[in-house]
Amino acid sequence: TFYKVADHCEAEDEEQTVHYPAGKTNATDDDTGVHMSDSSEDIVITDLVYFQNLIAGEEYTITGTLHFAEDFTDADGSVHSAGDAVMESHTWEINEESGLYICEDCALESENAEDTVYTASVTFTAAQEIEGAEDIIVTTLADGTQAISGYIPVTFTVDTSALAGAAIVTFEEFIHNGVTIFTHADITDPAQTIRIPAISTSVDSDGLREVSSRTYNEESGEYSWNTVTVTDTVTYENLWTQAELDALAENAKTIADGEVEDLQGGEVYTICEYATYAACGYLVYADTGEAVVDTGGNMITAYTVFTPESSDGTVDVVYTIDFSRFIDDNGENYLEGKDLVVYEDLYHVNAKEADVTEDDLTDENHIAQHKDIEDEAQTVSIVRPEEPEEPETPEEPETPEESEEPEEPEEPEEPEEPGTGQAEDIWFDIAKAAALIAAAAGIYMLILIYKRRKNV
Repeated sequence: TFYKVADHCEAEDEEQTVHYPAGKTNATDDDTGVHMSDSSEDIVITDLVYFQNLIAGEEYTITGTLHFAEDFTDADGSVHSAGDAVMESHTWEINEESGLYICEDCALESENAEDTVYTASVTFTAAQEIEGAEDIIVTTLADGTQAISGYIPVTFTVDTSALAGAAIVTFEEFIHNGVTIFTHADITDPAQTIRIPAISTSVDSDGLREVSSRTYNEESGEYSWNTVTVTDTVTYENLWTQAELDALAENAKTIADGEVEDLQGGEVYTICEYATYAACGYLVYADTGEAVVDTGGNMITAYTVFTPESSDGTVDVVYTIDFSRFIDDNGENYLEGKDLVVYEDLYHVNAKEADVTEDDLTDENHIAQHKDIEDEAQTVSIVRPEEPEEPETPEEPETPEESEEPEEPEEPEEPEEPGTGQAEDIWFDIAKAAALIAAAAGIYMLILIYKRRKNV
């Protein structure tokens, strides 16, 4: 049986306190200054590591690696699961003497020439002054030992050109005398996360991917140049929303969970206040990739500033084409018959929507692009309407020949009195018959006379 005879429970007693090393990180892109990177080569990501309670005079190494925060299929078709390491590709050359592969773009040697995990590290001695470190605080413990706390950057150089749409997270490991004293590897920690946005676009004009350059006026019989609008719908993914950025800012202000109250926690961290973005684009020729410019040398551009309600969504960018601005010296419109492609860029601007101007759309703020000259969804065709056929001129009617004067009709013969002709014909026939009879009778009488004389 034990009986309590005394106790010593003083939370403020330094001699009773054990100080454990601790750390936390905040990863940002060096160009954008926030938790977003462009999909490009040689992207620099700085993980600002907060360390606490390191023993003065001791040497420490912080080693960081990059991992996928969620499942992802890259541009090359490779599938990555959440937590998988982000791998760095190298160009290898065989060393004939050693039989090892030598990395041409790094100082590595390998037996199998495999890709390696993106890794960065920094080694330093804990002290009141550390090269590259910021906001160092020295705390003297009861035994006279000095505990060092502060911030130190760990920098990665990453090729993200195949990672558009991915989210990657930094893992950090603290090593002292060859022993890992603590790690910070929280795949769900937004402060450790870098998002690489992706965009795609689809262009149309009133539901069509072709526009007419001119309109025929039937009354005047002439053409007039059209002014048309072309809408490019930009689909974005992997953006930070305002609510998420607010949570990140709060996290930065309460770095290390307030364990060191007098540490200027969060002030050296980049706090992004506004989830403001701008989709900006311009038109190029599909056959050459050159920017479309009018006779005054002006490009066809447009941009839309927006604050997304969710990480994935769409926004419209509307372009205006005034065809009267594209007439050459011969009076012809040089856009007619051409296919034009819309190129889009996406920017993040840490400002209120109303305050954003085109001057804010800089390379440093660029986070995504979609510029595929062979993408039909980005292409609009400029057509010249067929000229209406001229109506055929009606043939003039032939002039009729002068008609001859009609002959006067012959006067009809007076009709004979009915029966007169017929009666004359009858009497004529009777006369002929009588003559024949008389002739026959005369001949007969002559014959009789001749016979009588002969008999006498």
